[in-house]
Amino acid sequence: MVYPRVLVAVAAALCCLSSGAQAASQAWGAYLAGDHEKALALARAEAKADNLEAFGLLGLIYWQGDQVPKDPAQAQGWFKKYVDGCQELAKRGDAYGHHGLGWMYQNGWGGLPRDVAQAVRQYKKAADFQWSQYDLGRLYYDGTGIKQDYAEAAKWWRKAADQGNAPAQGLLSWLYYNGWGVKKDIAEAVELGRRSADAGDVFGRHWMGCIRYFGIGVPQDYAEAGRLWELAAAHGSPHAPWGLGLLYRGGLGGYAKNHGEAVKWFRTGVERGELGYAAAELGAAYEAGEGVVQDFVEAYKWYLLAALRENPAAREGMKRLSQAMTKEQVAEAQKLANAYQAVLAGQPAPALRLLVSDVDAPALRLVEKPAGFALVVGVENYKDLPSAQFAERDADSMRKTLLALGYPERNVVTLKGSEATIAGLRKYLEEWLPRNVGENSSVFFYFSGHGAPDPGDGTSYLVPWDGDPSYLKSTAYPLEKVLALLSGLKAKRVVAVTDACFSGAGGRSVLAKGARPLVTKVGAAAVPGNLTVFAAASGDQITSTLDDQGHGTFTYYFLKGLSGAAKDGSGAVTAKGLYDYLKPKVQDAARRQNRDQEPVLHGSGDKELVRF
Repeated sequence: MVYPRVLVAVAAALCCLSSGAQAASQAWGAYLAGDHEKALALARAEAKADNLEAFGLLGLIYWQGDQVPKDPAQAQGWFKKYVDGCQELAKRGDAYGHHGLGWMYQNGWGGLPRDVAQAVRQYKKAADFQWSQYDLGRLYYDGTGIKQDYAEAAKWWRKAADQGNAPAQGLLSWLYYNGWGVKKDIAEAVELGRRSADAGDVFGRHWMGCIRYFGIGVPQDYAEAGRLWELAAAHGSPHAPWGLGLLYRGGLGGYAKNHGEAVKWFRTGVERGELGYAAAELGAAYEAGEGVVQDFVEAYKWYLLAALRENPAAREGMKRLSQAMTKEQVAEAQKLANAYQAVLAGQPAPALRLLVSDVDAPALRLVEKPAGFALVVGVENYKDLPSAQFAERDADSMRKTLLALGYPERNVVTLKGSEATIAGLRKYLEEWLPRNVGENSSVFFYFSGHGAPDPGDGTSYLVPWDGDPSYLKSTAYPLEKVLALLSGLKAKRVVAVTDACFSGAGGRSVLAKGARPLVTKVGAAAVPGNLTVFAAASGDQITSTLDDQGHGTFTYYFLKGLSGAAKDGSGAVTAKGLYDYLKPKVQDAARRQNRDQEPVLHGSGDKELVRF
């Protein structure tokens, strides 16, 4: 069950001024309602009228980066204005002035040092003010800078709740449910939760949704739980999306069973910071392949993040997966989880840089097509050659997309890194595909990595992990031979895709950051007529990468188009439709890097690649 580990109620604590301050800010009302764009516009207007609350809100907006780039310096400038106003109010004994100073001391903003003890003193000077009562309860509950004391938290939240403070009512309900600092009382927990939810508090609505979902002291009611969770999720709750995911996954309360929709909600919860339960459910989805392509590394990553937040089911998931994964896969999952943690902590490091792209986890899942076969090759870190940046991520995402489009996992071979040797390519191109492909088969070949030209005769080669540009004929694979082998298959459709480029400087080329040092160009004469071939670049152009997406530019837009962005009115993605979609996008992205890159299509543009 989701519970509030860290309570953040800055916005709520500022939305009600005491009698000595100005009229309550409409901007704060918009902010609390989740309309941050409107809140920003109103706050700017109200600040011109010297509205104290607007100063505090603008400080928060610039501190958090809501609708504007994060700007700590500008945030502190607004906080300083807020502090100055609160100090004037405090001199007159105004409760809001003391409360505002408490907030600034608690966070170390507006020129004041971070001093929790001073924050407590300021809050207690406004002890009759419900938001000071609320914030004191929050400090004692969290144990932030002072000794954690649930009884003290309950005392202050009771004072605020009795004044009608909806957030305090919801959190006091949580304490009564657990028996923390108070005697366990389910009836009181339900009543306080109902009052909080009816008043529109986001956490109160989420918590009351849990009460209804699990039938805690009331009849179980999935539909009512869903109604409350929808309201909470619409106002930014990090917890409620988890509940909606449960309803869609189970097909409960009138919600149609839909694993893809469940995953969407679990992911929303994770993106909002709920890593205890939403992350565990996301891990379960990846483990089972429900709503996403099965991926044990992704599953282990999310389980690990949830286990760090004391989720026992996540620990069990990790235990199960560790029996089915290699040590290398577990290490990769741990690396990804560490990277995620680093980003959350605001400490991105090159070795732990989290790469997340919208093409990494396809949301679609088409019916399996038993006659589909694919060979996916990605080589990033070569044995003796420079790295081909993001090539293995390209291959991973291509594999996931093919599985999502219906290619059976048993028919998709993926060769990455040291697996993608010259012997490996020969085995699968010359023996596995001819032995398995039939007349009704569809074949997909993908290569991402280096290629090289033979300086003697100009032959283009795909370079495997153990390739040597000095001995191409014995250590690399001629592109023309690859296409001839694919053309000779008894298949109704064959598609070949290469994300590669050409450089006359060979493996020792020095190129601009983001370029792949070697690779291929595809000439029209080299492509058999019965194939559909996509190449990342034409002539001697250099392929580019998208650092923010962690993919080759061509592959990124190819995957987006193939996943539906390039479909026509009938729901089909044709070769020409896909090419027409990705060509301008690749060209524009390359131009932004001050280079030219134009993808190439050979073969019939009318061939249908996928139908949705």
